Amino acid sequence: MSDIDKLVGELRKNAATFYAVDFHIHSPLSFDWDQGLPQGACSEIGLEPISQGDSPSTATVKAFRDACVKSGRNVVIITDHNSARFGIAAAALNNDELCVLPGIELSVKIDQPILKDHTIHILAIFPETIGIETIGRIFPAGTPDDAARKGEDVYCYASLDTLVRSIREQGGLVVAAHIYNDRGYRCEYRNGVELILEPLKGTDAEKEVVARFGDQVKPELVKFDCLQVKPTTEKRHFLDLEGNLTCALVVGTDCHLSIDLGKDAREGITYVKMPRPSFVSLCEAIKFPDTRVRTRQDLPEAAPPRLLGIRINKPSAPEKDFLSDLTLGFSDNLTCLIGPRGSGKSAALDAVRYVFGLNREMTDSRVAEQVRDRQAHTLAGSRIEALYELPDGSIHRLEATYDQREDYVTRVFDSGGNLLSIADIATAEDYPLNLFGWSELELLGESAVAQREMLDCFLPAVCDLKAEKSRLLEQLADNTEQLIAKSQPMERYFTKPELDFTRLRDFEREFERLNTPEIQKVFESLDAIEIKRALIRQARQVLSEVQTAAGNIPEFNPSAIARDSPHADWFIALFKPVDGDVSIGELVSSSTAVINTRIISAGAALDAQEALLGEQESDARKVIKDMIGDQDQVAGDLRNNAKRRMETAASNLADYTVLNQEVITIRAERSAILDKIDGVDSSISKARKDEAEEITKKIRVVEDEGFALELRLNCGADKTAFEKALSAGASREHFPGNYGQQKRVETIAANLKPRQFVAAIIENNPEGIVGSYTTPSGQTYEIDEAYARQLIESNTPISNMSGFDVVRWDTQRLEWLLGLEHASSDDEFYVQLGGRPIQYCSPGQRCSAMLPIVALTSTAPLIIDQPEDNLDNRLVSRSLFRILARLKESRQIIVATHNPNILVSGDAEQVLVLSPSGKLEESGSIDKAEIVKHVISLMEGGAEAFRKRQTRYGDLIKEKMAE
Repeated sequence: MSDIDKLVGELRKNAATFYAVDFHIHSPLSFDWDQGLPQGACSEIGLEPISQGDSPSTATVKAFRDACVKSGRNVVIITDHNSARFGIAAAALNNDELCVLPGIELSVKIDQPILKDHTIHILAIFPETIGIETIGRIFPAGTPDDAARKGEDVYCYASLDTLVRSIREQGGLVVAAHIYNDRGYRCEYRNGVELILEPLKGTDAEKEVVARFGDQVKPELVKFDCLQVKPTTEKRHFLDLEGNLTCALVVGTDCHLSIDLGKDAREGITYVKMPRPSFVSLCEAIKFPDTRVRTRQDLPEAAPPRLLGIRINKPSAPEKDFLSDLTLGFSDNLTCLIGPRGSGKSAALDAVRYVFGLNREMTDSRVAEQVRDRQAHTLAGSRIEALYELPDGSIHRLEATYDQREDYVTRVFDSGGNLLSIADIATAEDYPLNLFGWSELELLGESAVAQREMLDCFLPAVCDLKAEKSRLLEQLADNTEQLIAKSQPMERYFTKPELDFTRLRDFEREFERLNTPEIQKVFESLDAIEIKRALIRQARQVLSEVQTAAGNIPEFNPSAIARDSPHADWFIALFKPVDGDVSIGELVSSSTAVINTRIISAGAALDAQEALLGEQESDARKVIKDMIGDQDQVAGDLRNNAKRRMETAASNLADYTVLNQEVITIRAERSAILDKIDGVDSSISKARKDEAEEITKKIRVVEDEGFALELRLNCGADKTAFEKALSAGASREHFPGNYGQQKRVETIAANLKPRQFVAAIIENNPEGIVGSYTTPSGQTYEIDEAYARQLIESNTPISNMSGFDVVRWDTQRLEWLLGLEHASSDDEFYVQLGGRPIQYCSPGQRCSAMLPIVALTSTAPLIIDQPEDNLDNRLVSRSLFRILARLKESRQIIVATHNPNILVSGDAEQVLVLSPSGKLEESGSIDKAEIVKHVISLMEGGAEAFRKRQTRYGDLIKEKMAE
């Protein structure tokens, strides 16, 4: 069983994450603990009030900590009134379940205008290991020690600056407690100014004083490290002129009751992003008040799916081999891979590409060649494992042994190690992953089609719709084959004489001339003669069989022979008794001599009938000759031939009509298919339009002067496929005249969809083709009605058949027109940078424009390999950190980079440092001292990147530079 889950889990613990912090909570040592509750109300949980001067017992401290853990708190800052003893005692028991920081709540008066007559509350927070004497130094001289101080005491300070400096000199943080309450710093300012404004109510001077008040209170508030506000407070009220939050806004329960301590407190506390709960981490976090400090209502949900980690293992390789055994654990938010060039950053991401089956997604041959070559050199003999958390929270392990000859060999296991029946994770939709190599962003910007395809990849609905369209196009192709298959045999009716029906009307007239009522009567008698002769021939055949039968004499049944004949009665009468005793029909019961006698008699009777029929035929033909004339021309066979020709042509017409109706039916089915395709196209366009609008809103976070991004979506405007299909048939056969110089193809494509053009041709509608086209240079071309008629004449696949309710189909023309309907139009989508399509911009500009789009779209994990290689410096230094800060709150992002600004300004939750031999040298958040040193030593400009955050990293930078 693989141990990747354990290895990855340990590494992920080093990444920063949000912890539940209660910035303001009291303990049983507070003078107002359980105030209002009956004495002993909570004695069973060991959290009764502690008398002044007494020390908290270990049992009480443990009970307090247990209740905090039960409530969902990860960090508590115990801020008793004027006392820190309980906090120090609880901090001594810190463990992985709960981190306690000692603090104190001061009641103070500030000797400065507006505030000097008011008591306000200030919180001071200290490191876990601080001593009680150190905290005592923040009080004015002569203040009793902790055990002797009273909770109701108020202490005076000359100014807020004096108080803040005193706390910070002892290593503490300063928080303005519940600023909106009666003892809150901001509230007291408001109360004071209201006294000033009372005589000015309703005057112009009131507005001036209010403005001065606002200008005065803001710089006072930012002197604190944090402001304790309400959970519902909106940050916008505390933004500076540039829209930045310069002071952390925190909330706390201010809990004073033992019965409330163990209740779910998560809605009323602060969430702070830290690598591990500690005072140092807290100090680092509040320097990023906009991204690292949140209340429950604005806590980002970086929900799965996510890539938890990856392991590359070469079991047979010596330990010194490159990438012999590398495990990486990724943060849920922003992870940065750093290291010297050649340390395996790209190779690690190539392994991710391989195990997720993305080798097959590389459409650009340049990228594919580079990636496959790198994989062959760095991953040969490797087994690659990846841990992936699905949207439902389940964790699957992906495993693949690298094979240079195979693009996909991945197997998937559930958390229990069971092999799952997943043929291809790349198409399974449960393992989404967006991965862009170092040049792929730039290549995306080269082509508007690639940009459109990229947009579609982020839209599951569009992917489903495109799959439906592909299915419909297959149906359309089948329909085309059916139409061609039906039209081809129809052409034979006009090329093969035996199938011709076009002279049917002539044949009918000729037959009518030879078939007047008088002649028809005579011909009917001739027809009767021929029928009777046929019956006589059948009778002779049966009699012959009877005469030659040796044993079993066959049955002779005149009624059966004459069945369905109009002359059955005549025929049966021939075989009545000949000698008055036995009929020929009863020959089977007679002796041989009798049979022979009867056969001879029957033959004589048949001879007599044939002679009579001959006389009747001769008389009929004489009548015909007397009525029509020339014996040769009016012979019976002439009339019969005319009838045969007429009947054959009529039969051919009936068969052709059936085929023609089948074509009509198939064309109706085709129309329904095309209607569905149009509907799918409309749905795709709408989905793209909606997403483009959403992306436009999102990318506004990166807009600044000279870097304005716009998304252009012109529904149905991409006629490339239609133009190509038209051009494939662009010859004088289809386009009369000088079609090239007159831009006939471009004009048709500019005005019509393929279906519209085909319909106009088939329906003989020249008005439907008329239109104009203006080139980018301003030259205008036209197709007028006269040329439209020429187009119809040159391309119509049907000819009306005069006198018939059918049409003739030209298969070659029909096939060309049907092919055009497969070349459906598409939406034109591209990105503009500064008003210019990025496909016409520089590589750096293309890459810079594409990054925020791929970063701010979709919720699938996003992996980018060295995006800074082509990025515009303006984007990296001014905008990229905002992209990453916003992006990482809603989706996982992993970046391999050489640019320190990406991980420093992006405030990376996890930094993975690779050594030159491809081994993990260090991991942890950007706050970790070892990580800071690696960034400065490995990355050009690292010190400068941290210098921008001098207040956070000053000591480390000085230490490193001193080395």
